[in-house]
Amino acid sequence: MAKLAPKDPQYGIPVSSRINKDLAFRLNAEAEEEGISLSRYIARYIERVEDYEKYMVEQADKRDREKVEVAAKEKRVKELESHLLKRSEILKKVLNRFMFEISDGKKEQKIKCIKTYNAIMKDEEQKYDEAKPIKTP
Repeated sequence: MAKLAPKDPQYGIPVSSRINKDLAFRLNAEAEEEGISLSRYIARYIERVEDYEKYMVEQADKRDREKVEVAAKEKRVKELESHLLKRSEILKKVLNRFMFEISDGKKEQKIKCIKTYNAIMKDEEQKYDEAKPIKTP
């Protein structure tokens, strides 16, 4: 068994006395299972932690890059939504003007155009709703 608190002064203050007693016993038991000294086990443990820290830094960098990408994509989505809204408004104005031009300013003909348009729109919306795939939670 590895010594948790060697008496020989050449070893200085042992690591096991600098850490939590329960942790020292756990690490010592793990070192014993591997058949190595506590100090060798702690050295390997530190190397693994160092590799893990490098991995965590890489992951943090990746997360930061992805946050920037997400922000840029969200900005683009907002721009596209704004563009679609403007196009929708233009389409409504064009449609209204088109109906007025076709009806030659006659109220009855304009009402007929509006009714025809609404019927066509309702049919197309119904076709669209039927074609949409069913979302499952």
